Amino acid sequence: MHEPIIAVLDANILWSTPARSFLLELARYRMFHPLWSKKIYQEWTKSFYYQYRPKYRQEHIRHVGNLMNAAFPEAIVRNYGPLIKHLVLPDPKDRHVLAAGIVGKATHIVTFNLKDFPERSLRKYDMVAIHPDKFLQLLYQRDPLTMLRAFRRTVARMQLHRPDARHVLVDALRRSRLPFCRRLDQKELGEEHPSDR
Repeated sequence: MHEPIIAVLDANILWSTPARSFLLELARYRMFHPLWSKKIYQEWTKSFYYQYRPKYRQEHIRHVGNLMNAAFPEAIVRNYGPLIKHLVLPDPKDRHVLAAGIVGKATHIVTFNLKDFPERSLRKYDMVAIHPDKFLQLLYQRDPLTMLRAFRRTVARMQLHRPDARHVLVDALRRSRLPFCRRLDQKELGEEHPSDR
């Protein structure tokens, strides 16, 4: 029996729609317990808005965020503020992420910015920072069948809007720096070759 994975999802993960959609699907399948804070929520929605305006209005982004919070009410970490001033990270602006992880008893911080969360700063909290692609590989190693079911479900949700959802999703995840999803798609289709391993 594996120890549960409790992971803070950094803002640079959540603002990417493909990455956010797939990771939250994995969380729905209980492959890990997600965490975020109001501050993380504010950061990712702000980044999303400035990246995609005027295609998406702020009302749309708030709606997406509200759906996330409603689906995972236990993911929202509160009362971490007093810890922030006691923490040391290369960039003080990232301390709120670590503080949320400590209060939420996180095992991982999933982020693209690994250099901002050095091992020496996280070790005493029994926490590690991990690249999202490595995080997907970790989850797959623990439960490959459930991950494939979550992948199918993510594709099925997208296919409600466009028939080429599988290709679009895998390509979008690859461009979101999650190349493991290409291997996952090949496993799902039974097309993995030795050179892809």
